[in-house]
Amino acid sequence: MKKYLLLAFILLSTLFVVPTFAQEKTFEHISEFNSDITINQDASIDVTEEIHYYFPDSRHGIYWQYPIEYSAYGFRRVTSFKLEDVYYYPEGNPNDRRSAYEESRSMGWIELKIGEANRTITGNYVYVIKYTLQDVGISYFDTHDEVYFTVIGPGWQVPILEATAQIKTFIEPTDRICYTGEQDSTQQSCNFSESDNELVLRTTDRLQEYEAFTFALKFPPDSIKDRSGQIWLGLII
Repeated sequence: MKKYLLLAFILLSTLFVVPTFAQEKTFEHISEFNSDITINQDASIDVTEEIHYYFPDSRHGIYWQYPIEYSAYGFRRVTSFKLEDVYYYPEGNPNDRRSAYEESRSMGWIELKIGEANRTITGNYVYVIKYTLQDVGISYFDTHDEVYFTVIGPGWQVPILEATAQIKTFIEPTDRICYTGEQDSTQQSCNFSESDNELVLRTTDRLQEYEAFTFALKFPPDSIKDRSGQIWLGLII
C-alpha cells in the first residue's frame, strides 16, 4: 500500500511541477541583463548592455530608453549621451547580426526603437547597446566623491530574471551599496563580489515589472575629475 501511495505522490508531483516549469519559459521576459560598466577618472562612464529577451509571440523588436535631462537646483540639467553601437541577433547565432534602429529624443529622454517595421521575430534574441555618458550620477563632497548609477531603470514592462554588472574603476572604491525594487526603493536583493580586479554586482532575486537596479560607489575626495564648473555652466545656459 505504501508503495502505491509513493507512486501516486510521484505522479502527482510530475503533473504539477512540469507545467509550472514550462510556463516559466513561455511568458515575455528578459532572462539575462548583463552590463559592462567602466567608470573613468574624467567623469565619463562607458556602458555595454547585453539584453537577452524572449518573445513568446511575433514582435518587431524592443523600445530602449535612457534619461538625459535631470532637475537640479531648479534648473534643467542636460547630460551627455553618445551612442556607440546597437545591434541584435537570435540567441546562439551572432552571425545573423542586424543593426536596424531609430533614435529619438523627447521630454528629457533618449529612445531607441530597435527592430524592423517589415520584419517580425519570435523566441530568444540578444540586444547589445553600447554608449558613453558624461557627468551622470557623479557628486563631489568634502569627504568623498560618489558615483550613483542606474544599471536598469524602472521602465521595463517585463520581469528580468537575472541581472549582472561587471564594474571597472580606475581606483578602488572605499565603500559600495546596491538597491533593487521600485523607484527610490531601499530594497537590497543584490550583492557584490570581486573577480580579476573588477567588481561584480548581481541581483539575488528577479526584478518585477517597473523595478530598477542601482548602485553607489564612494571614492577618496578629488579622485574623479571635478567638472562642477562645466555642469553649472550647462545649467545656466
